[in-house]
Amino acid sequence: MNRLEKDRASAVDMFAVIVVVLVFITAGLGIMLYQISSEPPHQSPSIVLIDEQDIVEFEYVGLLWDTQKVFETTMFDAAVDNESYPKAVSFQWPYTNVFKPINLTITEGINPNEYVNFTGMIDGGKALEDELIGMREGESKSILLDSSEAFGDPDPALIFTLNLTETMDQVQVLTTVEFLERMGEVQIFVNATYSDPIWGWDVRIIKEEYVGGERELTIRNLPDEDQIVTPYETFESRVVSVESNVNEGKGEIVLEHLLGPEDVNNLMAKYPGGEWFLLVDIDEVAGTFVADFNAEKTGKTLLYEVTIVKVVKK
Repeated sequence: MNRLEKDRASAVDMFAVIVVVLVFITAGLGIMLYQISSEPPHQSPSIVLIDEQDIVEFEYVGLLWDTQKVFETTMFDAAVDNESYPKAVSFQWPYTNVFKPINLTITEGINPNEYVNFTGMIDGGKALEDELIGMREGESKSILLDSSEAFGDPDPALIFTLNLTETMDQVQVLTTVEFLERMGEVQIFVNATYSDPIWGWDVRIIKEEYVGGERELTIRNLPDEDQIVTPYETFESRVVSVESNVNEGKGEIVLEHLLGPEDVNNLMAKYPGGEWFLLVDIDEVAGTFVADFNAEKTGKTLLYEVTIVKVVKK
C-alpha cells in the first residue's frame, strides 16, 4: 500500500471514531432531556399565613420604648448580650430560667399561668395577638403597644413613701413558718443562734410557746452598731443604733439606708417581704424615698420584636 492510500485509510478510521463519539454524545443528551422533561415542575414553598384558631409559637425581645432597653426576652442570645441589647433596670431572667418560645392559640390569648410575664396584660394580650395574624413562619415584626394595649396604668396603691431611716423592734414574735421562711430549712432550738440571711446579723430564739394551737417563737435580733447590712438585696443599710431597754422591752434598732439621687430610676430592690420595687424618687432633706411596687413596664409604651417560630393550622 502506498503512502496516499495509507493516509486515506487513516482519515476514514478517524472519521468513524468521530461519528461514534457523536452518536454517544447525542444519545446522552437525549436521555438527559427526557429525564428533565419527565420530572414534575419545581414547586415554590407555600406561604402559610397565621389566622384565627392557628397554634403559633413565637419568640420576642421586649423593650421599653422611651429608653430602648430590654425588660424581657425569650431569647438566650439577647439575654446575655448586654452590648447589642442593653437592659432595663427591671430585667430579670425568666422565672423558670428556661428560654423557650411562647405558645398560643390565636383568639384564646396568652396563658398567664404558664407565661407569667404576660400576667396582667390588657385583654389577655389581644393587641399583641392581633398583630400576629397575617404573619408567616420565620417572619419577624416590630409591634408597638401603648400602655392601654399592654399593661395599663400604674396602681397608686402600690407606690409608697418610705423613710431613709428605718426603725424596727429588736425583739420579735414569729410563727415557725415565718421563722423558717426567713432563716431557711434549719432545726429550731430555744437559745440557739442563727445567721439571718435577710438582715445579715445574728438572731437568737429566746422563747417558744403555743398560742391557739400554733407554735410561736420569740427572737432577739443581735446587730452591731455601724454594721453594714443588705436587707433589700440591692442597696446597703447601716446600723445606726441598738437600744435594748426601750419600747416596752422590745428594744429598737435604727437603720440608715444608704441611698442617693444617682439611684433614682436606676435601682430595683427586694423588700424583706419578698416583693420587688423600683426606686423612683428620693428627698434627702425630708429623709424619704419613693418605692414603686408596680412592674416597670406598667404605664409604658412597649416595643415587642417578635419572630414566628412555628405555625400549626387548625
